[in-house]
Amino acid sequence: MVDGQKLTVHEDVLKEADILKFLSSKKAAPGRHRVVQFVDLFKSTENLYFVMEHGGHMLFDFVVRVHRYIESGKLEVAEWRQFVRVLFVQIVEAVRFLHRHGVSHFDISLENLLINDVEVVLDQSGKIKFCADSIDVKLCDFGLAERWSVGLKDEEKASPFWSSKFCGKSNYKSPECAKGQRFRAELNDVWCIGVCLWMMVIGGNLYAAATPEDKSFVQAMEGKLGQLLSSWNRRHYVDDLLLDLLHRIFRVEKDRMTLDEVARHCWLRPPAPTTQ
Repeated sequence: MVDGQKLTVHEDVLKEADILKFLSSKKAAPGRHRVVQFVDLFKSTENLYFVMEHGGHMLFDFVVRVHRYIESGKLEVAEWRQFVRVLFVQIVEAVRFLHRHGVSHFDISLENLLINDVEVVLDQSGKIKFCADSIDVKLCDFGLAERWSVGLKDEEKASPFWSSKFCGKSNYKSPECAKGQRFRAELNDVWCIGVCLWMMVIGGNLYAAATPEDKSFVQAMEGKLGQLLSSWNRRHYVDDLLLDLLHRIFRVEKDRMTLDEVARHCWLRPPAPTTQ
């Protein structure tokens, strides 16, 4: 209802704007506000206009383009994996910022992550190298987001958010959300960033749906990601530390890593420089 007029909407744009305005008001480390910023919300006689920062280009499209470079021999898998680490660290920062302020996204995906223009150089052999220093990834589209700790002070920690809001994309949903059972929203977000990580590195979906009928999903839950990757001829895309991280994310909720544990995992640390 807006000014007494009933409007038909697929998502609650007023709530979305309220959540984004709230997040935009919160302080983040310099250069690390990894959520698109609220600009304005106004209306005409017929429409509501929700204005936000232009955060860049869809990360999904960027990943698709990158994997074409890998398949054509223009980009080495190891170079891409190192760059994915940079991207994933920023994704984790974005979601930790949300959770710190009592917000869960419910629809984290490569389609709802944005990336700025990426600088590349060519080495002597003509292979692509990424310039990671200026990369900026931001989370957008808060149409399904929920704020569960209204009035939470900055220094306080949000309590677990139990939810029965079964939404999101089928190829990103956690098994609990897909099954339609009450779940912890913040751990569903962890599952979703795990799917994002898989899709960035591998260049394809882990599963179509988190159900027992999906063989790839079953293998993931049985801790057989290595065998799955080998069958896809993609085992060399994932090093042992990354495989360990994925195994710890793709577990039932009670055994799944928390977001803080993901952030502390050794794969997220940059490799030590080699010495001659």
